Amino acid sequence: MFKQTLNSKFVLVCLFFVCCGNAFAQGDAAGEVEFAKGAATAQRGTQPARIIGKGQRFYQGEILSTSSRSFAVIRLGDGSRLTLRPNTQFVVEDINARQNSNASAVLRLFKGGVRAVTGFISKFNKSGYKLETPVATMGIRGTEFDARLCQGDCEELDENKKPAAPVLNSARVVFARGQVSMSQTGGGRLPVKTGVDINSGDRLVSGRDGIAVLVFPDNSRVTLQPRTEFIIRDYQYDKENADNNKSVLELLQGGLRAVSGLIGKLSADKYEMRTPVATIGIRGTGFDLLCKGRCSEPVAYQWQPENVVDRVLGFLMRSAYAQSLPANGMYAYVWSGEIELGVQGKRIALQENKAAFLTGINAQPLILKTVPSFMLKNPFPQPDKVIADPDKLFSEQLKQPDTKSGLYVAVYSGEVEVNKTRLLKGDSSFTGFADRDTQKLNFIPEIIRNDPFPKPADFNPSVYRLLDALDQPQKNFECEL
Repeated sequence: MFKQTLNSKFVLVCLFFVCCGNAFAQGDAAGEVEFAKGAATAQRGTQPARIIGKGQRFYQGEILSTSSRSFAVIRLGDGSRLTLRPNTQFVVEDINARQNSNASAVLRLFKGGVRAVTGFISKFNKSGYKLETPVATMGIRGTEFDARLCQGDCEELDENKKPAAPVLNSARVVFARGQVSMSQTGGGRLPVKTGVDINSGDRLVSGRDGIAVLVFPDNSRVTLQPRTEFIIRDYQYDKENADNNKSVLELLQGGLRAVSGLIGKLSADKYEMRTPVATIGIRGTGFDLLCKGRCSEPVAYQWQPENVVDRVLGFLMRSAYAQSLPANGMYAYVWSGEIELGVQGKRIALQENKAAFLTGINAQPLILKTVPSFMLKNPFPQPDKVIADPDKLFSEQLKQPDTKSGLYVAVYSGEVEVNKTRLLKGDSSFTGFADRDTQKLNFIPEIIRNDPFPKPADFNPSVYRLLDALDQPQKNFECEL
């Protein structure tokens, strides 16, 4: 291996020296280069390396390499796309890109990292797509994922730069009683017990006697009542940067008690509680929601004043209407602060010690004259009364993740198996060089989460701009072999 940094006027000499002195590798084409920035080469065995660029093919058995200031996006025969990060060595050892049960691919990552989205092979043969690394074998099933090998080279280049705090994306069950279960994206249903972590995309269902209290890292909390279905749509808490915060929760049916935390306090617009009849916004709030019947009245039976006459009649009949509420709808009661009911594109305030009844997404909420007694005497735990310290609950996640030597994997869709450890959407893992033990992580590592190199699924060369990681255009050209 030798390395030369040449002035740009000698670029052609460098290219001529490498390309003209090498014959193209022979064999079956494994794929094609879609984009290359900097110096990327392909080499088979002891043959001289050849520089590869956009539109050029590479072959089975050729080792693809990127230099310290380059990256490439490649496409395999089945439509898989991979971004090869800087300082990466990668090879397609074998690929059978046929749309039948014999489809297969064996890839190998020697060093560096790849960001990948798979093609049709994993759809026709779920066990036929593998990525080998020095520490783990990865089975890939219809997936978008990152794999990064760290061997002391994953630290921040700027030693004076303070590492970013981890973004926390899970809640923890601090109390569970009765029948409560959880279903994960792409997985089966699991029982929920005290101490279990709930991630974005997880759906909770409580039975006729089921109760669960969830605490989030920002100290927002939710009590799930019996016969309730609830999902964490998207949750992110960044203690250092409020712009990254987000809390999108959804009540599908049943009832809950909720109190907002730091996300709502710092950025109220980043907190949403979705329901079948309205989106709930908050202002430093504690509130209860309870579905009556199916939570939403069928459209044909909703109370919808459409004109002036209907509005006048609605006003005159408001008291009578309150006495005979429809069979389906949702009660909302604020016991602290204020909430906003988002219906028909409008935000309607519901203040402390007030209650409302909503029948559908197109119906105006009915502000009740008095709070129903069953709301005032709710027997289920008020979540802010449950003793729990988020700093202690999430202390492991709050620690700065280090970059120990090993393989880091993050999954964005589909499924990956790392040394028989199953990872689904939103999961990540670490496998150490020393013990080869694969462990699931409670966070997406910083080196992956803030990777400046593009995911291949999102990459469009025609609109691509030079990445910050490559700095500004240089006068010198780097040629590595």
